[in-house]
Amino acid sequence: GACALLTVVRREVLVRRTGSRLGIDINERNVIVKLIPGTHAAREKQLREGDVVVAVDGEALNGRWLAQVLVPHAEECRLTVESESWRVGTMQGHEAGALAARCDGHASTLSDIH
Repeated sequence: GACALLTVVRREVLVRRTGSRLGIDINERNVIVKLIPGTHAAREKQLREGDVVVAVDGEALNGRWLAQVLVPHAEECRLTVESESWRVGTMQGHEAGALAARCDGHASTLSDIH
């Protein structure tokens, strides 16, 4: 039957500073909680609230906070982010990206991201 599949998509985004800021606010888990209006990050729409930053310039964060890894005053950096999305499909054995599947019609939401 049809299932709601939670898939994780990983992508790289080139982020340019606006003044001294990257244009994103993140929490302690490196989840983007806000895009700052008027910055490159907000205008270019490559990042979304809820994206999780997992690497900077190819260097995995491995539990470190993003600010500890960023090169100060660099004009740009390449962020590797992961985003989760629900899609309707059929469960197959090769769905390696699926974190969860709900076949009962009650897909849970990500309510723990503040």
